[in-house]
Amino acid sequence: MRPRGPFSSASLVGWLVRVGVLLAVSFPASAANHALSASEQVVRLRDEVLARVKESYVDPVDVDKLTQGDLKALVREVDPEGEYLDQSTVRELSAPPADVGGIGLEFTARGEFLMITAPLDDSPAARTGLKTGDLIVKIDDMPVNGLTRMEWAKRLRGEPGTLVKLSVLRGGVGNSFDVVLQREIVSTQAVKLRELESGYIHIRISRFAGDTPAALTTQLRERYTQGDPKGLVLDLRNNPGGVLHGAVGVAAVFLQPNVLVASLAGRVQENNFNLYAAPQFYVRGGADFMKRLPAGVKTVPLVVLVNEGTAAGSEIVAGALQDYKRAVIVGTRTFGRASIQTILPMGNGAALKLTTARWVTPNKRSVHSIGLTPDVVSWQVQEEATQKNPSQDNQLEDALSLLKGEPGARN
Repeated sequence: MRPRGPFSSASLVGWLVRVGVLLAVSFPASAANHALSASEQVVRLRDEVLARVKESYVDPVDVDKLTQGDLKALVREVDPEGEYLDQSTVRELSAPPADVGGIGLEFTARGEFLMITAPLDDSPAARTGLKTGDLIVKIDDMPVNGLTRMEWAKRLRGEPGTLVKLSVLRGGVGNSFDVVLQREIVSTQAVKLRELESGYIHIRISRFAGDTPAALTTQLRERYTQGDPKGLVLDLRNNPGGVLHGAVGVAAVFLQPNVLVASLAGRVQENNFNLYAAPQFYVRGGADFMKRLPAGVKTVPLVVLVNEGTAAGSEIVAGALQDYKRAVIVGTRTFGRASIQTILPMGNGAALKLTTARWVTPNKRSVHSIGLTPDVVSWQVQEEATQKNPSQDNQLEDALSLLKGEPGARN
């Protein structure tokens, strides 16, 4: 007698019969699906897949966890800068900020890796020599692919004084190298003014917070009490952006009142609007601090320094100043991020961070994935020496030469 195992003739016939029944039942259902919209069919298919997995997979399945991962992957597939924020993440974001250590990096997704858009000034990342464009492939020997932005941030943060190891790929080719950084409380001063030479002022803005325009106004007002400067250098290199009204306010410092700074466009009508150099677009409560701005700031010769780490809000500022020919833009092509993200609350307590609009300059130029082209191309050289000795910053020297009317800016 032949054994009747899994593929004996009798069991195989039974299996085929069962399949035949399933197929016979499925065909009418498939035909009925034609009456559903494409989106309804996708939702129905997804629910069916989840039900089959829960019912038939060999091991128990946490369907809620599976669904969360499904939603995160869906948003990431649609919007590389978007994210599904579950309830615990939303609660974490809503909690008062804690004294958590970090390494001072701004980053974005680039394929399966994490790309550094800017190391923050005076941070462990900047001191270690990490650069805009570097790709982080591992954090503490764990690959970063498949993680969300919040999950990346959690891995990078920790107790001040603890160490984190990054595996970094530079230039997109070759082997990665490891760097070990010590976490600390990173508190970057957003606005710094210093005298380059008599009458020439260097303004460093590392990022845009809500109070950045007010801080800039205060420091300029104090400087003008010593006499009108001959020229200003606005340094936006490695400035990854920040809050939108902070960027609009900085542009408004140097532009004439009420001119257009940028235009936003999205699919939803409420995301289509213009941003102007007017108080309602940069003041969040209180009086208009810019009323006390010295009049000479609007006309003093101005050079703006940019590089590949100049992104988002800093591109809004540089683009507006370039369109109105208010400043000469010096450096290298900027990053090219013209997207606006919005946090959209969900009914279950979760939220979506989604790109809801993109902006263009006053002259309707799009910089998304393209960047701004400087008026004067000046490449950074002797970078290590520059970090130790600002006087060896050739791009800053080119900016100063332009202000002084001297020849020799690199092209």
